[in-house]
Amino acid sequence: MRALAIDNELLQYSEEIMFNNICSFLDGLYYEGVEIGKIVEDKSDNGRRFFYVKGIAIGRDGSKSVLMSSNPVEVKNNIIFDIDYTFGNRFMNYLSNLKDREKGMKYKSLYNDIKEVRKVIIPFDLRSVLGIVYNGYIRGKCKIEAVKITIENGKVQSILHTNYKLDTRYNLKFNIKDYGIGFVVDEVDRANYDGIKAYNIFEMTENGVIRPIEFVCNNVKVAVDGFNIYLESDRINYIIGGLDKKVCNELSLSKVYKKFGELLEDKIEFIAQHRRLIAPYKSMKPKVVEFI
Repeated sequence: MRALAIDNELLQYSEEIMFNNICSFLDGLYYEGVEIGKIVEDKSDNGRRFFYVKGIAIGRDGSKSVLMSSNPVEVKNNIIFDIDYTFGNRFMNYLSNLKDREKGMKYKSLYNDIKEVRKVIIPFDLRSVLGIVYNGYIRGKCKIEAVKITIENGKVQSILHTNYKLDTRYNLKFNIKDYGIGFVVDEVDRANYDGIKAYNIFEMTENGVIRPIEFVCNNVKVAVDGFNIYLESDRINYIIGGLDKKVCNELSLSKVYKKFGELLEDKIEFIAQHRRLIAPYKSMKPKVVEFI
């Protein structure tokens, strides 16, 4: 990476800061409990049968129903923070060493509940209106009827069912990973942006969280998550400020980071609308956005 004269007052982004941000990030998400794999006995006139909890369906009105399978359901490690295979152990060690033992136990439990899919993340208000994206434009709107979160081939799958009729038999459905590609959500679509192209900076995972964003130009990096804007110099990451235009203006004054400042100035409010869902930088593999 190209070196930059770093102001001594800039804070170096450490793993401890990241782990603390992860705790805040987990606090800001909405969850629903589910007993994946639980065996349920069905006694009917046809004899005893056993079913397995496969997932949960939550309606627009808040109604809930358990989804069942006739086959055993197995979860293959549901990893949200996928930066590397050692992350889970490092995070657990951080929590174990906290002076506030109660806080450590709280986040250990929450992290493990997500990992074992005892809790699933609901990223959007189910009363939201969706914009239907087709060929890069919003072609219509629809309402969410329900979200169904299930285990398919050992992995989490979240499907939004809508009231938009494709024909007399089928309604339009979206995989949650298609956020910004197949659909957008009215509740976070409040900032000015250059059409649907603005969503290209986002990548939502099957768990309903957005990857941190890494902007790259001529081998120089500036990153953004739901907490801060970061720059990299000599392989060290520094926090240069929060998600506001003041930071973008400061970047614009730098010879090395001028293009980043100009790029982010138009996008930072839009990114900030999504901050609750954007995972802390260096906890996940980032969405890399290269530009000239």
